Amino acid sequence: MTPSARRGERGFSLVETLIGVAVAALVAALVLPMATRAVRDNFALADRGLDQADRAAAEAQFRRLLQSAGPLRGDGATVDLTADLDEPVACAPAGADVGVRLQIV
Repeated sequence: MTPSARRGERGFSLVETLIGVAVAALVAALVLPMATRAVRDNFALADRGLDQADRAAAEAQFRRLLQSAGPLRGDGATVDLTADLDEPVACAPAGADVGVRLQIV
């Protein structure tokens, strides 16, 4: 086909289309591993953040439990306490008399 006969046609030839597909495949092969690594790193970061939040919440509840505790009893390996909770915690509702035994390790 001569250039003058092709002047009125529109679109891409088969070779141009195959080159475009090959370039897109190369770009995808380069980008996808980086994207999956970024997703994995972000999930790990979120897990660490949630773990820290859980630890902070547990520490706050433990402090609240100790602040509401009566006299401590126990030996060198365990501590027994009874707490009257003003606010609910994960292990008991508000107003509950809670008996707790802590083992020292």
